[in-house]
Amino acid sequence: DGSKYLANSPEGPNRILSWWGPDVRPMARKQTFPLLIQDTSDSDNQLALFGFLQNILKDLSQVSTVNGLWGVSPRHVDLSFPSAFNKAIVGNRPDFRAFEPVKNFHEGTGMVARSDQEMKDPDLSRGALEDSKLVLRNEIRRTYSVVMQAAGLDPSHQSSWELMLRCFPCNVLPFPEEHLLSHHYFAREFLFDRGDLEGHRFGDPLTAATYNRIVNEIDGEVAVDASGAYDRKADVSQGLAEKRRQRARRFVQDALDRWDKILRASHMEWIDDAERIATSFLGSVTDVIVMAPVTMTDDIWAKLVTAKRLWGMFFALDNAAEYGHWVVDDKAKNIFRNNFNTALSEQGTLRMLKQIHSKELRAHFHPTELFKGELGKVSWEAARDLVVPVYEAMNSGGEFLSQVSPMLGVYNCYNCAKSPKGEPQQISDPLTVFEFLNFSKRYSQSDVESSFNPEDYMPVASYSPSLIMADHATTEQNYRAALDFAKSKGISKERLQQAVRKEQVFVVKFTYEPMNNGMYAGHGLVKRMLPEYGKWLTSLLTAKPDLKAPDGLTSSTPILESTRQVFVHNTLNPVDDCGPNSALPVCGHSTCKLM
Repeated sequence: DGSKYLANSPEGPNRILSWWGPDVRPMARKQTFPLLIQDTSDSDNQLALFGFLQNILKDLSQVSTVNGLWGVSPRHVDLSFPSAFNKAIVGNRPDFRAFEPVKNFHEGTGMVARSDQEMKDPDLSRGALEDSKLVLRNEIRRTYSVVMQAAGLDPSHQSSWELMLRCFPCNVLPFPEEHLLSHHYFAREFLFDRGDLEGHRFGDPLTAATYNRIVNEIDGEVAVDASGAYDRKADVSQGLAEKRRQRARRFVQDALDRWDKILRASHMEWIDDAERIATSFLGSVTDVIVMAPVTMTDDIWAKLVTAKRLWGMFFALDNAAEYGHWVVDDKAKNIFRNNFNTALSEQGTLRMLKQIHSKELRAHFHPTELFKGELGKVSWEAARDLVVPVYEAMNSGGEFLSQVSPMLGVYNCYNCAKSPKGEPQQISDPLTVFEFLNFSKRYSQSDVESSFNPEDYMPVASYSPSLIMADHATTEQNYRAALDFAKSKGISKERLQQAVRKEQVFVVKFTYEPMNNGMYAGHGLVKRMLPEYGKWLTSLLTAKPDLKAPDGLTSSTPILESTRQVFVHNTLNPVDDCGPNSALPVCGHSTCKLM
C-alpha cells in the first residue's frame, strides 16, 4: 500500500508516488510508444530496429521499463528448395514476377508453392510450416544478436538477452495468407552470422566464399529437366528435396542449440515470455511503424486502443498510380502487377487501410520508389560507400573481420547473397524509424515556438494528403487479362484457377483534407534533410563499441533488478496504472514487495 508515502509527501495526497518508495523518482510520462512491424530478411531490417534502440541503450541506468515492441512479421520458408544461385537452375532463376503463369511454378498462395499444391502431398505443406517456424525462431535470435552487438551488448551473456526481453520484447504476428517463395531463394540468412563455421566467433559475419560453399553443400544434387531448369516434381519424388531440407535444418538447429546454452534454458521459453510481455503492452501503443507486410488480424488491431499514428513503407505504392501515372514520375508506370511485398499480405493491407479509417489514425506512407533515381540514391549513398572496403576486406579471407562493424558486416553478407559481386542493395527501412524519432522528439517538447530548429524535426519525405485504396475494377480487369494471357500460352482450362492469381491493385490519389481519411503519401525527398538522415544512418552502420554484459556498461540497470518471474508478473498484473504511458515504470526495482 503506497498510501503511507502520500501523507508525508510535500505535495500531500495530490502527488502520485510509486508503491516502491518515495526515494524512487517517477519517470517522465512517455508521449509515444511504438510497435515496430518488421521482418528479418533484408539487412536494413536490423538497421532500422537498431536505429530505434540506439539512444535507448546508450545509458542502461535510465532503462527501467519496456520502451517499445517489435512485431515480428514472419516469412514463408521452404528449405527443400535449392538456392537461386545454384548453377543447375541459374538459367531459370525465380524472380519477383511471381505469379505469371508462363514462369516456373515455384510460387503460390498458401504455405506451399503452387507446384507442391498440385502434388497433393501433405508432407510438403507440413515440412514448409516446420521450416518457417524453425527459421523464424533463429531469425529472432539473429536480429536481436546483431542489434545488441551494435549497441555494445555482448550476446554471449545471458543478461544481455534478459535486458532485451524486458526493454524491447517481440510479438510474432500471423503468417501472411499469400507468399512469394522466391524471396528466400536469394539469401540463406541463417548463415549470415555463422562466423564460427570458418574459425571465427559464433555471431561474426560469414565471408562470401564460405557462404557460397555451404549453400552449395546444402543444395547438393538438384533435379533438372531437359532444358536445364529446376524440376520440382522430380526433385521431390527422388528424395532430393527432403535431403536438402534436413541438411539446411541442421545448420539452423545448431544455432538454436547454441542460443539455448547462452540462455541456460530453452529459447522457446524466452520467446514465450517476450510475447507475453509484448502482448500486455499492445494497449499502450501510440504509433505503429510499418516496415514489413502487415498481417495483423482485426483482433490485434482492436487491442491498439491508444494508437494515434501510423508510419511506414506502403509497398504497393511502388506500382501505385492514378490509372497509369506514378505519383513521383511523369512517365507511365505499369500498375498491373503489384510489388512482391504486397503480394505477401493483401488482406492484411486491406485491414490496415480499414483500421486507419475506423481508428482515425494519421498515416504517413512513403514508397520504396523514393529511394530510386538520382535523389533517392543520395539517401543511402553513405551505406554504399561504407560497405565497399568491407566487401574487399571480407573477400581477402576475413583477416580484418575484427575491424568490421556489426551492421556493415550483416549488410555485406546480404549484398553478397543477393548479388555475386556483392553490389550494395537499397536501404530504405531506417528512414521510417528516422521519421518517427524526429516526430517523437518534437512531439515531446512542451514549448514549440521557442525551440524551433528545422533540422531537428523536418520530415525527410514530403507528404501530401492522399487517398490510398484498393481498385477493385482494375483488379478484375487485370485478372481477366491474365486469364486470357494464360490461355494464349497453352495453360489448360483445368489449371487456370491455380495458375492465375487475382492480384489486388492499389492506387494512390492526391486529394484534399479531410477526404484523405487521415492518409498522407510521400512524393519526394526533402534535400535539406538528406544530410541529417545520412549522418544518422552512418552512425548506425559504423557503430562498433566494445562488447560487454549490461553490468559492465553501468553500475545500475533498474530493469534487471528483479527476477524474470517478478518482472513478468508485474507486467501482466500492473499496479497503480503502471506502464509506458504512466508516470510509473513497470516494476523491476529491488524494493518491490513481490520479491
